[in-house]
Amino acid sequence: MYRRRIIRPLTTESVTILHKGMVAACDTLDGIEDGVISDPRRCTVDPVQFQCNDTKTTNCLTPLQVQAARHIYAGARQSNGKQLMPGQVRGTELGWPGLMNGATPGGSAWLFWKQVVFDDAHFDNAQLDFDKDASRALATKIGNSTLADVYDEKPDMTAFNARGGKFIFFQGWADSTITPLMDLDFYNRIVAKYGQAETDKFLRFFLVAGMGHCGGGEGFSHIGGATGYPIKDDADHDMIRALDLWSKKGIAPSVLIGAHMDGKVVTATRPICRYPLEAKYIGHGDTNEAANFVCAAQEPMPPQPM
Repeated sequence: MYRRRIIRPLTTESVTILHKGMVAACDTLDGIEDGVISDPRRCTVDPVQFQCNDTKTTNCLTPLQVQAARHIYAGARQSNGKQLMPGQVRGTELGWPGLMNGATPGGSAWLFWKQVVFDDAHFDNAQLDFDKDASRALATKIGNSTLADVYDEKPDMTAFNARGGKFIFFQGWADSTITPLMDLDFYNRIVAKYGQAETDKFLRFFLVAGMGHCGGGEGFSHIGGATGYPIKDDADHDMIRALDLWSKKGIAPSVLIGAHMDGKVVTATRPICRYPLEAKYIGHGDTNEAANFVCAAQEPMPPQPM
């Protein structure tokens, strides 16, 4: 029996080449070399830089692999250019094959589209049409509301703030499952509604360099809760302790000390600053020690390439 051969542009080898290339190109944009892209928005490298050519035939990408990477970075767009969802950021590449390959690409979204949205056992997630299927999906009724209404993150925190609620919002910059650009957009919409000063009274947002989905990764992800146990059981190192202190005594967290660990051995620490501040190296001392960094205002971001 003849079987169609599926050529997958995302392989463990190709994403490793791409990831190493991106880290090598963008690691030092924050002023230090530590193997981590601290803020991927500063990394604007086109993956074509790592494409094979006449003089480079190994440890490089095929044109199809470059095209796939460009699509992933660009996100979901309709043919008229309308952005449906932001793309992934540089530094997330190692998680792509596990999520996007296989018989059911898209992870849990595979069943979501088939069962919740379209109620169609034969719907093929891999063939989703961003023009036709997206519009049809957003108009799908769930109860008395459309899917667009149900899954729209509404930035209305008025009632939450009024009852004294406190919210620590964290996200890994290297999360390959949920693009951090979605969380950043949600946070920015809240700030646009209430202003920075008012938002700071009930919400603190922490973007963790090099952290994957809820934890792990090459960065400084140990800050308690889902991320892994903190290196100290206090409000400076554990976001659960920080939230408890904030809600009970009104002391809001401005920085958490994150750690990278090899097993149970701490190999580096770094301040995780409340957004929009970021960790800046003071110019001397061990770059593996959080004490040699300060939280400072962000420098302007370069134009985003895709």
